Amino acid sequence: MEISLEFWYLLPISILIATTGCRGTSVFIVVITVLVASVGHFYEFAVHAETAVMNQILNIVIFTIPGVVIGGQIGPALQKKLPEDKMKVGVSALFVGVGTIMLFTLIP
Repeated sequence: MEISLEFWYLLPISILIATTGCRGTSVFIVVITVLVASVGHFYEFAVHAETAVMNQILNIVIFTIPGVVIGGQIGPALQKKLPEDKMKVGVSALFVGVGTIMLFTLIP
């Protein structure tokens, strides 16, 4: 049995309608949407991509998961200790730094 693409696009909306009384519904919807999109992309790469591309994607995933887990632990701890205005400046500086590094490594 083949499930249409329309089903996967409407799945988060149907879950939202079924769980309108819950708190944290937006987080739940984001998680479901990211999960469905990730599985779809992984399937597309697994079926149509070359082996070298698939190895590169798996390397990115392997290094991203620990980064998300560690960042999810460090972020709330810093948020409790630092004032909000200093946190905004720090995160902004981090984004500018990462953007600068990406800019200079991508331009030939």
